[in-house]
Formats: sequence, C-alpha cells, structure tokens
Amino acid sequence: MRKAWELAPTGKSKMRCMVKATLAALGLIWMSGGPVVAQTADAGLMEQGNTLYTTNCAICHGADGKATAASVFPALAGSSSVEDAEIIVTNIHQGVAIMPPFPWLTDEDIAALATYIRNSWGNSFGEVSASDVASIRADLEPSGEVQSVWDGVFTEAQAKQGQAKQLMQFHSYLLKRDSEIKIIIFT
Repeated sequence: MRKAWELAPTGKSKMRCMVKATLAALGLIWMSGGPVVAQTADAGLMEQGNTLYTTNCAICHGADGKATAASVFPALAGSSSVEDAEIIVTNIHQGVAIMPPFPWLTDEDIAALATYIRNSWGNSFGEVSASDVASIRADLEPSGEVQSVWDGVFTEAQAKQGQAKQLMQFHSYLLKRDSEIKIIIFT
C-alpha cells in the first residue's frame, strides 16, 4: 500500500501547485469549479458522495478536487492514485498524515464518498459498494480511539455536543471566509 507522501506532487508539478495555492490564498486567482462527473456511477450514490465530500473533504481537497494547498493536501482531480479503492477507504476511515479520520461514517457513507471521488473531475474508476468497504475495513488494524479536546473534561453527551458545535463554527468560519474572498475577487 502506498503512503500519503507518495501520492503528493513532486518537482515542477509541486511548484506549480504551490504557486497556484499561494495565489488563491492571496485572492489573486479563484480555484473553483464544479466537478465533472463520470456517467458510469449510480446517480444517487454520486449525489450522496457529493454531499459528504462537500461537508467533509472540500475544505482541504478543494471543491474542484484540485486541493486548496497542494503542497500539503493531494489533489484528487485527474489522479490515478484514487483508482485503488483500498487506499481511499483506509484513508477516509483511519486518516493519513495530517488528514483526520472519519470513523463515524458508515460503510454506505464511505462507499458513496469513495465512489464520488473515484468518478469526479476526470476520474473514472467505477463504484465502491458498501460490501467492498466492509471487507476492506474488516482487514484494517484498529486505529485506536479518536481523541478530542472535549474528552475527559465533559460527559460523553456534552463532549459530542461540543464537538458538533465546534465543527459547525469551523465550517461557518470557512464559508464566511470563502464568501469574503469571492467578494474581493469579483468586486
């Protein structure tokens, strides 16, 4: 199995990605666009995957799959590295490098998300089924319990509420920031 750093761009490609990410961060260019979806995957699965991707992944990998900071986060658009369903499922479930794990996603959620990633932005690698995900997850080493700043200080119910609130605040901040960047760029 390949490591996350083996999937990152290198050489001239890395330099181009870094320049684009820097210009986008400075608001000098706009790196956005809807996904170009392959027609081979189930439309319902793709829609569910799109929702999950937008909520959980686009912040780092970009709405267009081209990554927001390509020197840190790998681009998924046009990437042959997403062909391997085992890598995608493992990375989503357990995280990799600085990517956090998403252990609360069900097999169906991960299947939809993996299918969306594998069939958007010029990728065309087919569907991943919930049974494929279950099989891959069954072979994974336990990743340990995911810890947060809320653990050990509050009751379990309070911790879940605090984590949810913190996540919502973070997403609100990012949405506000992105809309401010769009206003700056287009005015």
